[in-house]
Amino acid sequence: MPEPEDKPKENSRRNFLQLFGIAGAGTVLAGAAIFAGHNYEKNKKKGDKIKILTANNELLEVERADAVKSVKEAKLNLTEYQKKGREGIPGKRWVMVLDLSKCRNARKCMAACIGAHHLRSEQSHMNVLKMQESEKTPPYYMPKNCQHCDTLPV
Repeated sequence: MPEPEDKPKENSRRNFLQLFGIAGAGTVLAGAAIFAGHNYEKNKKKGDKIKILTANNELLEVERADAVKSVKEAKLNLTEYQKKGREGIPGKRWVMVLDLSKCRNARKCMAACIGAHHLRSEQSHMNVLKMQESEKTPPYYMPKNCQHCDTLPV
């Protein structure tokens, strides 16, 4: 019985159509991905706005890119920001608003206070208290602010 010789595959019409179909499907999928990415970027730029509170207590809605650009362009260093913060706005007082529903006793507010006032790690102008209404209710945490930012020496 003669053994069949290894012949190179002939390009049949079926093989051609399969390869053409695979290439066509890949092209369509790649085009759809590029189109979806383009639409996503176009829509993201239009609706990506943030709200900013001005010094006059006005709430403005601005493009995120513009706000980030203006912050990056600010040339003030940390000590100038601290000096401006201590001077404050004439006739206005600062308050700190904390969302107690998000407080998980991570003490990040204490770390921020220590960093802002250049204190040692064992010092703090804040404390986080563990509160509980009764034995049957779950505990919650309440940051206790110092309330003396306006009276600190410059």
